[in-house]
Amino acid sequence: AELRVAVRARPRLKVGPRSHLSNGQVARFRGKLPGPSAARRVVVLQARVDGRWQAFKSARTGPDGRFAAVYRFRATTARRVYSFRAVVREQAGSPARRVGLARRRVELTPARRAGTSGR
Repeated sequence: AELRVAVRARPRLKVGPRSHLSNGQVARFRGKLPGPSAARRVVVLQARVDGRWQAFKSARTGPDGRFAAVYRFRATTARRVYSFRAVVREQAGSPARRVGLARRRVELTPARRAGTSGR
């Protein structure tokens, strides 16, 4: 007899640096996918854009289930708070189905032009 079980894993997601970012700076994403079958899984990083989730980067987990990625902000022209999440879709050899990770937020401010005082 065969038994098939679908489980929902609760992976972790961290975004840094924790302080405000400016346009042109890099956000670092890292996290861990728990479970015995966490190695070599694809994790898709998404940002909330105009009310919809849009993929912007993918990463693959290492042997211990950890993943990391970076993203450089280039087109932010006004102060804005971005929401991010990571999604792991069902993959061959994994007991996990599609899983949304905990969301994280980052506040971004546009870069100041040279010679402006900001007043």
